[in-house]
Amino acid sequence: MVGKWLFKAALILIIVFTGYKVITGLNKSEEDKIRDKINELKEVMNKDEDIGKAKLILKNQSFKKLLDNPVQVNISSYNTSRTFSPREAAAQLTKIQTQINEIKIKFYDLEISVDKDQAMVNTAVRATAVNGSQKTAESAAIQIKMIKDENNEWLFKSFQEIDVLRKTE
Repeated sequence: MVGKWLFKAALILIIVFTGYKVITGLNKSEEDKIRDKINELKEVMNKDEDIGKAKLILKNQSFKKLLDNPVQVNISSYNTSRTFSPREAAAQLTKIQTQINEIKIKFYDLEISVDKDQAMVNTAVRATAVNGSQKTAESAAIQIKMIKDENNEWLFKSFQEIDVLRKTE
């Protein structure tokens, strides 16, 4: 008797929770979905000091799922312009992360414009890296192009550094 009641209660909770997730997912604006993808990107790119290489590789598998094929990266301050497959990008990220103890990425001042299946995101990004006792921080303005795939998921298509005027001393 108690077992059936517990089973029914659990089933009702699962149905209610699933319904809630569907309803809240449907009510999300495209801008909110893009913000979620940028947060996913940030979480994948961040690296804590105590994570091992095997966990890092596993974590970076989700990075590939965020990217269109191919993805373009243009970083003018390093004279870098390159096209990656999602697999190559994940391998490059893993290589960088294994050489640095800790990485923290933060996105600021997101400006999102959506036009059907494409979006442009202008943002400031700050990357902080710790390696041993050395701490390095870089900031840049970037423009991110995103597109929707056949499953209606937003994917990162390109990352372009935007040159900004900087105050000189």
